[in-house]
Amino acid sequence: LQTHLHASSYQRFGINGAKIALVGVPQKQILPVIRSIMEHAEDIPLSTQGGAWAQMSKEGYGSYLMNFGTLTEETVPEWIEMCSNLGFNQIDSHGGGSDFFKFGDFELNPEHWPEGWEHFKRINARLHDAGISSIFHTYAFFIDKNSKYVTPLPSPDLGYFNAFTLAKSIGPGDTEIEVLEPTSNISTITGFFVRNSVTLRIGDELISFTGVTSSPPYKFTGCKRGINGTEKSSHATQEQVFHLREMFGRFVPGVETPLFNEIARNTAEIVNRCGFDGIYFDAIDGSDILGGAENAWYYGTKFIFEVVKNLEHPVGMEMSTMFHHWWHYRSRWQAWDRPVRGYKRFIDIHTAAIKTSTYAHGLWNGPLPLIR
Repeated sequence: LQTHLHASSYQRFGINGAKIALVGVPQKQILPVIRSIMEHAEDIPLSTQGGAWAQMSKEGYGSYLMNFGTLTEETVPEWIEMCSNLGFNQIDSHGGGSDFFKFGDFELNPEHWPEGWEHFKRINARLHDAGISSIFHTYAFFIDKNSKYVTPLPSPDLGYFNAFTLAKSIGPGDTEIEVLEPTSNISTITGFFVRNSVTLRIGDELISFTGVTSSPPYKFTGCKRGINGTEKSSHATQEQVFHLREMFGRFVPGVETPLFNEIARNTAEIVNRCGFDGIYFDAIDGSDILGGAENAWYYGTKFIFEVVKNLEHPVGMEMSTMFHHWWHYRSRWQAWDRPVRGYKRFIDIHTAAIKTSTYAHGLWNGPLPLIR
């Protein structure tokens, strides 16, 4: 329980017109009072499946099995039987694989689901008939590199770290790109958790690079042209060169762009259309990729708000990390990745972590008195 209450203001977002609710009541009254506040709060989308309502909703108490693309209309009976045999009452459908759906545009693999999400509308109806709820598992706002927002024409709304200016025109075969601005701070180190890319966007072409110069003339070197299915092109002097944001091997939308809102609406539309009972915002622990670590709380919240505003009815939610405002939408606590060995020990550690103030996705700080 908190003993010190505080609020912060950020110049980037302003404070004019902002309001707070300061609640001081006996503990047994806190959840009813928060429910009343949220029901009357302006500009904050309401969910009656999380936060002060979470303990009243059965969705947060379920246990799920994870589906990485093998749940089809043909295999529904097998999944229902497996859930029954093992005592599970939820199925979490995790996309992002080549055999399932893409993050960002959420296109399903047409080989297995030729009618798109209409298949899942029927699948979820059969699961519901069996008393099983269905969770839509996404990488929040992240965008697969083979989605329609990247290939064959990359969206101009893809997020970027920096913009440069072409110092010289280039043709389709050029492997060096000279720019006016310094490239000395550009890194070529990438990795799943690294906030960096070696991808440039110039117009409708994506280009990768293997090196940069640290002194004038400033250049991107070792360039591979027309990657991710885009077309090699000529580009004129003074055209802008965008160094794209990337994390978890995926791009992201710009935070103040229509694409950011479109991905949120895509998420809500599929949940509405298919009758999903919950959403797992995985990878939202990477919200700092959107606008820096100091703004992660804001843009991650903005995305969740945009999804909730477009839902036809509230659904259960969980996230791979936690910021203050997300509590009002969260139905369950402390998502951790699956164990592959030492199952009982994993459960002990997970349970101990839930009882502490630690909230980061899968974060383990070592032995605790609770499990010694």
